[in-house]
Amino acid sequence: MTRLEICIDNLESLFTAQAAGADRIELCSALGLGGLTPSYGFMQLAARHATVPVYAMIRPRAGDFCFNDGEFEMMLLDIAAARAAGLQGVVVGLLDEDGRVPEGKLRQLVEAAGPLGVTFHRAIDLSSDWRLDLETIVAAGCERILSSGHAPTALAGLETLQAMHQALAGRASLMPGCLLYTFPSP
Repeated sequence: MTRLEICIDNLESLFTAQAAGADRIELCSALGLGGLTPSYGFMQLAARHATVPVYAMIRPRAGDFCFNDGEFEMMLLDIAAARAAGLQGVVVGLLDEDGRVPEGKLRQLVEAAGPLGVTFHRAIDLSSDWRLDLETIVAAGCERILSSGHAPTALAGLETLQAMHQALAGRASLMPGCLLYTFPSP
């Protein structure tokens, strides 16, 4: 089944995306920076007006995905805000200094999400070993992985996306991302 998720960073875009047939919304601020965590007020309004599932981007700043302790704590608090706002899920991603997904921290984010769905975002495209990190992501409980296949666009990364899909073997879904444009690299 093909699903269309649309990233938005304002309320008007929510209505436009829904009218255009979006199956899911990724709620962000600062899409020009690759998407950052939306405000709690935006989360609440999106939850109130959405007719499709809404997942909030949980990313405290632009740049790399190596978050310090304060930024990680902020991510936990932002996940709590998404839960309180009544959203259906969150979109997270983080790497350590070696370009690997830190298992313990990812598990903490998934646990903080509780009943919300969790998507691991395009930080996987900067992983130094995506095959091993797919296993970490699945083991942590993420339901979906957003990737462009380690390429600027999903079309350019199609071969890697196919390998990812095979490696996942139905344990989590793979959502090709960045079909038409690229956001600035961290």
